[in-house]
Amino acid sequence: MTTPSGTISLNDMHVEAGGTSGTTCSFDDRDIRQLGYYYSPGTAKTFLQMRSKTRGYHNLVGTAGGSSYTFPSSPVSPGSISQARGVGSVILFGQLGTWAGSDTVYESAFTATAGHDSYITVYLSSSSPGGSGVYSGGQMVLQSGTASNSGWSYMQINSTYYYRTSSTYSAFGNGGQWVWPGNNHPNYAPFPNAGSTFNFYAR
Repeated sequence: MTTPSGTISLNDMHVEAGGTSGTTCSFDDRDIRQLGYYYSPGTAKTFLQMRSKTRGYHNLVGTAGGSSYTFPSSPVSPGSISQARGVGSVILFGQLGTWAGSDTVYESAFTATAGHDSYITVYLSSSSPGGSGVYSGGQMVLQSGTASNSGWSYMQINSTYYYRTSSTYSAFGNGGQWVWPGNNHPNYAPFPNAGSTFNFYAR
């Protein structure tokens, strides 16, 4: 089911989000907010932006954060410097950026029945061996606390698509991790500069 493509009511959104028709709800309820992407920084949300939206899809705005980590040299390794940009908690880099507002728990896009993800982390990283200043091995990484490797097709960051079937998948805690080839520092596209916002979708 999806919300109507024409005239739409708050009750239409409420029902699509999993609520009971005619029961109390508000336009700012988290499950209704996350039905459809309306976070356009600097603009107000409207009913028109909630047309043709389907429950169970992530539609978020992130504020990109950046970090680096230095692996010290040793007798068997020249060491390296790794750089990252994105949103979420990454063991190597710590906390990167933030998701918009108070939406720290998301209606899940990654299961057929739209459960809850405990977190979503998405970031781009690359490394420079021996501090040479030349970066390689760029990877786009998506991590989800409860997701499985089915029930969704792609993620989209701004206008760039990353298809699940083109990724390298591995189990990650109770969820999963998907890795695609990515750009190398200092090119973090499709992420913007640290501190700037970007759109994140999963379908």
